[in-house]
Amino acid sequence: MSGGPGTSDPGQIAYSNVTLVDLVLDAYDVRAYQVKGPSWLDSDRLDVTAKAPSGATRDDAREMMRTLLAGRFKLAVHRETPEGRNTR
Repeated sequence: MSGGPGTSDPGQIAYSNVTLVDLVLDAYDVRAYQVKGPSWLDSDRLDVTAKAPSGATRDDAREMMRTLLAGRFKLAVHRETPEGRNTR
């Protein structure tokens, strides 16, 4: 990934030769073991270039990526707590 909030090119974010899993990991700030799906999620490669509005934060950029993933890829997210873990 290059560009985006907090870099020398905050108005444009570019992902080159990344997998859909890479985009999900960044957009949701999760680890690879937390992402489940078909094998092509981690094999097909993509290039993504996006504009970021002036003053956007890193959290704003993540939210924009989540919106892109839902719209373009019909990504649906299901969050769950593993059995046996205390959530308090």
